[in-house]
Amino acid sequence: MKDDLLANLRDGNRLTLRQQITMIVRLSIPAILAQVSSIIMQYIDAAMVGWLSSESSASIGLVSSSTWLVGGYVRQHGL
Repeated sequence: MKDDLLANLRDGNRLTLRQQITMIVRLSIPAILAQVSSIIMQYIDAAMVGWLSSESSASIGLVSSSTWLVGGYVRQHGL
């Protein structure tokens, strides 16, 4: 039977290094998938707009970097 890592942590038990790494990996998977899906959507947007013109493609590049900048600030400051 697997250890319930969160229950051990809540009970004040010390986790081994292996258990800590397992917990970090499990908790980080949703964040990694969110970043990957965001990047994929930006590629899809660029591919769709690329059919229009080079100016349209350039605007997508400008907006995507601005989106990353604003999104990072919002996530950092919890707005």
